[in-house]
Amino acid sequence: MEEEEIGEVRREMGRVLAQLPGHALVGLVSFREMVWVHDLGFTDCSRVLVFAGDREISLDRVIELMGIHHLPNSKFGMPQPQLVQKQGFILPVSMCEFGLTTALEELIASSNALAGAHPKRATGAVISTALALLEGCSPKYGGRVMVFTSGPAIIGPGLIIETDLSKPIRTHRDIASYQAPLSEKAKIFYKKLAQRFSDRSLVFDLFVCSLDQVGATELRYPIEASGGFMILAESFKSNEFKKCLRLIFKQERDEHLKMNFEASIKVVTTNEVKICGALGPCMSLRVKMDQ
Repeated sequence: MEEEEIGEVRREMGRVLAQLPGHALVGLVSFREMVWVHDLGFTDCSRVLVFAGDREISLDRVIELMGIHHLPNSKFGMPQPQLVQKQGFILPVSMCEFGLTTALEELIASSNALAGAHPKRATGAVISTALALLEGCSPKYGGRVMVFTSGPAIIGPGLIIETDLSKPIRTHRDIASYQAPLSEKAKIFYKKLAQRFSDRSLVFDLFVCSLDQVGATELRYPIEASGGFMILAESFKSNEFKKCLRLIFKQERDEHLKMNFEASIKVVTTNEVKICGALGPCMSLRVKMDQ
């Protein structure tokens, strides 16, 4: 992502932070070919936990490396103070606003592309890591994973194109005729993530601003399953991006955010009727009754 684009994202995120309630929990994960989880609770200097972007790391491994020990009996929507104090990756805005703003200011433009190669983006790895972070730190609260990027995944899980510029990205015809092996693998990976998002009542939002293809066909599964937003635009300077981001964090008159999580619908039918599907962003709870 170019410096001007990063600047636009930084300014919009600054506006969002200024409007969030002080008790809202936030975190920051940045990425290129590696994934950096920012420790917002460490104030002496900037500190990050680095993960390799070319592989998928299990939830248990992420929790182990981060030293997260959540309280399994915490009530939904009620963050435990003990949990917040034991780790600095997810903190209330009131406790980490300066650290988060500083971390955003220190983000720089990507410069890892070699001649004749795509810039390396570990998009799948960063989504998986951010999801694991929320699963470990706030297992029952609900929340959002928001990804801001400028192109397709190039390395790691979910990649849809190789680094070599001479090799073209898959076309719609390739996908329709099952001649896109990287795309098929990416779909399997993102479908697994979609189930994890649904199981934890988490939402996935994707903001991609690029003149090239970005892999939206593969990334749509967790977005559709969780009820998230997907914004595709040419630049982060566009009004579409800014309006959508501000709409997501719109507040009620009592200053509460217009967000709801953990909604479920129970459908009861006679034995002769079988539910085959539903319209809209939803996932099956995988609960089947005999009668």
